This record gives sequence, C-alpha cells and structure tokens, in this order.
Amino acid sequence: MNYGLDNFVSQPPIGAISSLFMICGLDALGLLILKVLRFDLTDKKDFWLRFQSPLIGTAALLFIASPIVLVGFFKSGVPIIFAYFLGLLGLKHLIVNFSRWKSKGLVATLNIKHIKLMDWSVIIILFAFTLLSLAPITEADALDYHIGGAIEILNTGAFPFRPEWFHSRLVGSGEILIAIGLSVGAEQFSSLLQLLGLACIVSIFLAKAGTDKKEREWLALTIISTPCLLALVSTAKPLMLPCAMTTSALMILHSNLTGDLSHKNRKNIVWTYFLICMLAMTAATMKANFMLSAAIVAGLGLFPILKTKEWKLGISPIFIMFLAIIFPFLLWKYTYFNGIGVLDLFKVFPGDWPGYNRFKDALLDYRGNRQILFPFSLIFPAGLGSITLILGVGVFYLLSFFNIRKFRDRYIVIASLCLITGYTLFGQLDSRFFLEPFIWVLLAYKFRGINIKPSSYLQSNLLKLAISTQALGTFFMIFFGVIYLFPGALSMEWRKSVMIKSAQGYDVMLWVNKVLPKDAVLVSAHRSNGLSPRKTIPLDWYPFVKDNREAIETYLSLIAASRPKFILLRSATDKFEKGELPKSSSQIPCIGKFYAGPTPVKTATRNPFYLREKAIPLNYYVWLHHFDVDCLNTTVDKENIDN
Repeated sequence: MNYGLDNFVSQPPIGAISSLFMICGLDALGLLILKVLRFDLTDKKDFWLRFQSPLIGTAALLFIASPIVLVGFFKSGVPIIFAYFLGLLGLKHLIVNFSRWKSKGLVATLNIKHIKLMDWSVIIILFAFTLLSLAPITEADALDYHIGGAIEILNTGAFPFRPEWFHSRLVGSGEILIAIGLSVGAEQFSSLLQLLGLACIVSIFLAKAGTDKKEREWLALTIISTPCLLALVSTAKPLMLPCAMTTSALMILHSNLTGDLSHKNRKNIVWTYFLICMLAMTAATMKANFMLSAAIVAGLGLFPILKTKEWKLGISPIFIMFLAIIFPFLLWKYTYFNGIGVLDLFKVFPGDWPGYNRFKDALLDYRGNRQILFPFSLIFPAGLGSITLILGVGVFYLLSFFNIRKFRDRYIVIASLCLITGYTLFGQLDSRFFLEPFIWVLLAYKFRGINIKPSSYLQSNLLKLAISTQALGTFFMIFFGVIYLFPGALSMEWRKSVMIKSAQGYDVMLWVNKVLPKDAVLVSAHRSNGLSPRKTIPLDWYPFVKDNREAIETYLSLIAASRPKFILLRSATDKFEKGELPKSSSQIPCIGKFYAGPTPVKTATRNPFYLREKAIPLNYYVWLHHFDVDCLNTTVDKENIDN
C-alpha cells in the first residue's frame, strides 16, 4: 500500500497532460450519452447542451464506478483502467475534432479581431483559472480528507470505514474521481474537474439565449469574477463540479420540460427527465448539501410531466435513478456505521457514534467571514484575508426578485428561493454553500422574460463599474496565484518548493518520512493526512469527545486494531520552556516515551493575509512519541484524560 500524495504524482508535466486528456475523454463520453438519449445538438434549441457534455460524461462514469467502490472492488488496476479509458478516449476525441475543424477551415478562419473586450475579459480570466488549476494541490481540506479519502479508496478498493477519522464521513463520489486521477499520477485531474464545472456554468449564460448578448456577457463576467472561486476552482474539493451538475439539470428543466408537453414525444420526455435526475442525484452523492438542491430540481421536474396526466413518465425515472444512484450510498453508510431505525438511513451521520453530533454542529456553525454579519458576509470581506470567502457584488442581483411576479420562468425562481431558504435555515452560512443558489438567481434573472429599464440599478453603469472592478481585482489575485503556484506543474523540484511554501503540513511529513521506519503506523494530531507517507490514524475525533471518558475509550480501542507504534503531536503555540517539550494540542492517554523532535515548522497557506487576519501563529513545533498500544488493553486512567 502507498500513502502520501507525493507517491501518486507523476513527473511534471506528465500529470497535467494526462489530466487534460482525461477531461477530453469525459467530454467524448458525454456526447455519446447525449446521442444515445437522442438529443439533437444541431438544433438551435439544444445546442447549449453540447457544452454540458463533460458533466454528463462525469455522471455516466460515476454511475459505473460508484457501485464498484461501494462493494469494495475498486483496486487491482480497476481505477487505472478507468483512467486509461478516459485518456485514450480523450486523445481520440481531440484528433477527430482537430481533423474536422481543419477540414472545415475553422482553425484558419478564426479572427481574433472580432473578439471584443468583454469576450477577452472572460477568456483571459478562464485561461488564468486554467493555469491555476494545473498547480499542485495545496488547499487544507483537500490535503486532509479529499486526498486522504481518495488514497484510502485506492489502497482498499472501498470507501473508508474508519469511525475514528471523523472527516472521512464526508467522503463521497467526488473522491472516486480524485482516486482515478491519482491512480495514474494525474494530480491535476481533480482541480481541472472543478474548473470544468465553472466553464460549463458560464457556457449556459453565453450559449443559451435569454437576454441580449451584452447582458449575457455581463452575467458571465459576474460569475467568473466571484472572489470565492479562487479557493474552489483550483483545488481537489468537489464543490464546483456538483454545483454545475445541479445548475445544468435546472437548465434542462427550464429548456426542455416547460411549456406545452402534449405534443412532445413520450420517449423524449422520459429521457430528458432521466438526464435531469442523473445529473442532480450524482451531485447529491458528492456532498451532503447537494441532497437538497437535487431534491428541489428532481421534484420540480415532476410537475410539468404530471400535468400531462402521464404520471408514469415522471415516477419511473426518478424512482429508478434514486435506487441506482443515491440509495446505495445511503444503504452503505447505514450498514457500515450501524444505523438505528429507518430515519437513520437518511442521516448524514447514521449510527450512535460518540462525538458526531458535536462534529455536525461544528460543521454547520463554521463561517470563514464570521466577523461580518450574515448576509452581508456574502458581499463584504472582513479584510484582505477574507476576500476569497465572499460572493461579491453579484449578490445584488437577488434584489431583482422584487419583480418576481413578472418573471416568466417560475421553476428557476421557485428553485432559487427554496434553495436559499433551505441553506439559510439548515445549512452552513458560508459563501461557498451559497454559490449554488447565487448562480440560480443569476439564471432566473437571465431568463426572467421581462425588460429591465435602463434607469434600474441592475442596468446601471454603477453596477457595471462594480463588476468590472471586481473582475479586475479577481484577475490580479488569480495572476498572483499563478505566479506563486503554477511553476509546481512544470518540474518536481519546483513542485516541492511550492508545496513547502503553500501546503500546510508538507514540511512536517517530509520530516516524518526521514525519522520514522517505513513500516510504521502513525497516530497523527496534524490535519494533513493526505500528505502523510505512512498509514495514519487521525486524532480529529479528540476535540469532540475530550470530556467523555467512555467515548475516548471507544476510539482508542478502534485505534488499537491497527497497532500504531508512533504518535505525531503538534504544539498549540510557538513558545515553550527550554529543556521541556511544547504543550501538545491533543492530551490523550497511551502516549509513550519520547522518540524524535521537536522540530520547528512553518504554517503554510495559499493566502498569506488569512494568517494575519486570524492571528494564526506563523510557526509551531511537531515531535514524535512512541505510542503505547498495551495501555489500550487496560482501563484508561481518568487522571490522564482530565489532564
């Protein structure tokens, strides 16, 4: 078994090139699905779907791969087969399309003089995002359970069943895609998937008629200049991709299932709703919050079908897709984590495991831009370090809903309002979770069906100036990120330098790799589990049960099964008395004799302003102890717990 992200990275730039071929493979697969479902992409009405084919290809890929992971057979070359299939399909797709473009003279007739300033703005920002997405993975969440979960899938062939690793309960089908990329060293595949999600969303606004061309361009610029995208597009964090899937599903509903359906072919209605359900429900398996948006889109899609009095046309696809896509995930969690009762089947954390209620509350309570009162925290940052935690000036488009009664497309409006209400009442009040309803609001505005007077602030030069300023600021931040991070995609030496500067815990794990035996099993108080070069058991459960003796014994007994020999501790501050060890951030029993350290390390981040704003220590210490497994077979000393 291999551990640590470095062991799953090809020599640059091979990984980046492989990732691009695999992305093209998803596009080819999606086009094939659209042809099988008999969508006519030459029809002007459905032409916009051509740019959604990568999303459809991704959903189709997961439709096949997810059951294999759920039954535990996603190893022994299986993910490599998926990766090579995508890569070869993508290479063929590129060759065929280039030959077609060349034969039609499309390459030679491309005239950049016809590209206007607004077009250039969108193109340049998307290109900058592409370069940023090719950089090494440095985001903290990604280096914890997104990469860590993908590596666990590659090593075991199944989703991680490790109750003591709390964050592993957040792993979903998005980590299957990450695992497929890492199986062939394509580190950038997961980041490019998030960029792909953004590109597909933007294409809806540019390729589908709804308002005049200029307004479509302003809406597209509003989306790609959204500040929080800097933190979401360029990392292995499955959020933009499922957001694009639900948005695409809502758009298919608007475009193909509204109006008079009585004259439409029955099969076309069924296949259209099938596609909506497949996209929405696949998104729901990536992250729990997309359960709500998937339910809203799939539920609203039933209404126009039921109006035809052919209720079987709607019930059959939604029932079949639920059983095929979502239910296996729910059943897997319920079975492995000892669910109790029928209601546990639909819980994010089924089973009566100690500490998980507090863990769930901590997740819901998290808000990066906490200093600003919600909902103003979606627009205004608390400082330079919080700029990537906001949605920006585009939120003002929500005020267009004051004319909600005049909007022709009620489905997008209802979906937007339901999602905003649901996330506000039951979700995390953080901008990244409101990105999806934010995009839906812009969709509703684009397809509103009414004219906005030039005197309205939504058509004013002031709002356009604000969007332009935001776009310029976003570009400079992306440009800084490209200069700072992109070199890591070009050589292994530069990658190591980028990781040391920007990836939290990379220097820690380099030190761990030097001082520990190769077969060591490690208990770690450091969060970057995806970087650990040894089999690692996280201590992320401890803060949620530290006052519960029985719960501590429960998780220590689970740890004992892996027979760990060492424990990595980190200091709470950067200060300690000479001749003594720093105070550890985790005070648990079974810590044995001192082994190595303490060694000073730096707090690394992609956003240097964030450390100063949050008053996070720039330096801290890590050290190693032996782990006393024998103490796990005895009664835990309450005095040790209390200390």
